[in-house]
Parts: sequence; C-alpha cells; structure tokens
Amino acid sequence: MSRKRRANGTIDKLKPALKDTVDQMLLSGQTYREICQYLAENDVKLTQASVSRYARRFLASANELRIAQENFRMILTELDGIHSRSYTVKRNSFGESGCIQEKD
Repeated sequence: MSRKRRANGTIDKLKPALKDTVDQMLLSGQTYREICQYLAENDVKLTQASVSRYARRFLASANELRIAQENFRMILTELDGIHSRSYTVKRNSFGESGCIQEKD
C-alpha cells in the first residue's frame, strides 16, 4: 500500500482559523469564486482552479470521514441490539462450548 503524500498547497498552509473558514465555506456549498473573494479580502490571492483542486481533496476526505462515522454508528447500533438479548451456550458431547444461541 502506498503512502498518501502530504498536502502542501497554499490553502493547506494558511493560518488554522482562515483554513477552517474555507473548509466551512466548502461544506456549506459556497462557490469557488466566493471563496477566492474571501481569501483576497484576507490578502491571499488564489485562482478558482486552485480552490477547486483543494476542494476535491478536502471534500473527498470529508466524505470518507462521513462514511466511517456511519459505519461506526451502525456497529454501535448492532452491538446495542446484541447486548439487549439473552443468550445460552450449547455444549457439545465433550462438554466444550459449541455455539451460542439466542434464548426464546
């Protein structure tokens, strides 16, 4: 498996507060032009293409995180269901644990 390269674009190097605002603007659906205008007001000159490249990476990461959170939530829901049921252990003829069955 290959390692991901560290992002080193202009937006990645911004002060955390400024970068967080750009991230929130992307998540809220603001246009690249609006983001470029915001950055220009803060003395950062970027093209819409630069913002687009950053947005592609950022939104892909945000989507991966969303999927991981959904999967974790489903696992927790399943575990809650398992813990709320009663189980018995069936033993085989040698007295060893064979399988676990839900009680009726």
